[in-house]
Amino acid sequence: MGHKLEQYFPFVDFLSQIFGECTEVVLHEISIDKSGYKSSVVYIKNSISGRKLGSPGTDFLMRIISSKQYQKTDFLVNYASKSMNGAFLNASSFFIKDSKGDLIGMLCINTDKTSLKSLEQSLESMLGLIRPFVNPGAKKQLASEPAVNENLYLSIENFIDQAFFEVLGVSSNKEMKLTKEQRLKIMQELYSKGFFDLKDSVSKIAAYFNMAEVSIYKYLQEIKNMG
Repeated sequence: MGHKLEQYFPFVDFLSQIFGECTEVVLHEISIDKSGYKSSVVYIKNSISGRKLGSPGTDFLMRIISSKQYQKTDFLVNYASKSMNGAFLNASSFFIKDSKGDLIGMLCINTDKTSLKSLEQSLESMLGLIRPFVNPGAKKQLASEPAVNENLYLSIENFIDQAFFEVLGVSSNKEMKLTKEQRLKIMQELYSKGFFDLKDSVSKIAAYFNMAEVSIYKYLQEIKNMG
């Protein structure tokens, strides 16, 4: 296949056999240079997130590259992740580095916790029925959703869609007429998450907004001037 991480493919197969079908094992290939970075899935087993070969890196990966956290540790474990289909995952990532210590890939293991969460909520409901008889003074505590540290995108457009929703409170609609202020706020949200460190990010957002790339660069300059 010609990928520089091809030697890890059998290891992905090995891990996927150990953990079973409820655990996704993903290999990201990463290239970083002065123009930005590019990351994509080059091998995946048990795709519970719906991702496939060529799917982009995550917002978590963007933060890792921006903060250079991979220089301080070799792996991160047990953080909360969420797929585009709404599945809550327990995630862990191993940083693959070259001889110079530069990040060239990530091996990620994501275990679906959705069924366990449903069980937890069912048990909580059952306990809620009997608690008044066992301990009348006890207050019902609702199971809370885990704080999500990572979102698994099927495409770069999904990343923009999420920023669109977070800023405007509605799902992305290509027919919706956006004001300059709205576009600027969406781009600020993306900028804060490291989106524009991605290669081709300007062309992606320009196509999304149906604008010229030069206009996107002007928006970016405004954002940078805001400090």
